[in-house]
Amino acid sequence: MLSRNKLISWKLLVPLTFNQLFLKGSSLLTCIGVLFLIATTAQVNAKDRVIVNVGESPDDSRIFFKNELVKLALELTKERYGEYEIVENTQRMNISRAFRELEKSNSLTLTFAHTREELEKNALAIRVPLRRGIDSYRLLVVRKGEEIALSKIKTIEELKQYKVGLSPNWSTYKIMQKNGFEIVDASIYSAMFLMLERERFDFVPRALNEVYDEMEHHQAEKDGLAIVPDIALYIPSVSYMFVSPNEPRIYQRLNSGLHAMSINGQLQNLIDKYYKDSVQKANIQNRRIISVEHSEIPLFVPHEPLLDECNCTK
Repeated sequence: MLSRNKLISWKLLVPLTFNQLFLKGSSLLTCIGVLFLIATTAQVNAKDRVIVNVGESPDDSRIFFKNELVKLALELTKERYGEYEIVENTQRMNISRAFRELEKSNSLTLTFAHTREELEKNALAIRVPLRRGIDSYRLLVVRKGEEIALSKIKTIEELKQYKVGLSPNWSTYKIMQKNGFEIVDASIYSAMFLMLERERFDFVPRALNEVYDEMEHHQAEKDGLAIVPDIALYIPSVSYMFVSPNEPRIYQRLNSGLHAMSINGQLQNLIDKYYKDSVQKANIQNRRIISVEHSEIPLFVPHEPLLDECNCTK
């Protein structure tokens, strides 16, 4: 039985019509039913506010795939979860900064990264591989004129003779460090290719989904850059969407949306839209593959189709 204080608190929380119902002696069941209707209506009418980032630099075209993915997942779940609002956090941030912002929740709702154990401890991973293996293949970007020499490399030991430029925030940093590569820190994404041109290091490994756009947007300072022909690195990677642990409802919504997209073909269509040309241009099947082994991926990872299962190669 409800105490007098609890009765008063309920009356303060509901409209006058509910007070009138209560004062007229309507049953407790009726009162609860009305309150539930009010709460349900409010939830349906409320918008889910989703804050996304804008990339690490003004030329960071990688963000277009990510943000369209978010919009499609939200749209697909609108019937169940209602309307939504996508808001951009205009601050440029790397992966480490993005995960710190996820903890605040009010400044960033989600981000994207190649999964590793420490990331999954700090955010909610949606276990849908977003690029289906495409980003496991890395092409080497070098100074123009040096691409032919590197194209003759046949083993990982030969490649270790060259200095590699990497951001400490990337999953590849720890992987290549453990494999014995000499690494030069390139912490600022927008300055990475200029550092390469200025001979701070010899090459940068970039994934198929990003390398050609980056080459197109880079403004050469000297002779420019080139992609090494004939070889590619294979570094097993799985890219996930990570959601703030303070946003369980949005996590559930995006989790449902991304799994549905994976099943109904929308995810594959989006991959084709953004990456099909790059995969065809890379011509992976005719490159010599140098594998870089590692154990950074957490034990549980869903099936990720091999590259030849993907429509991108057709």
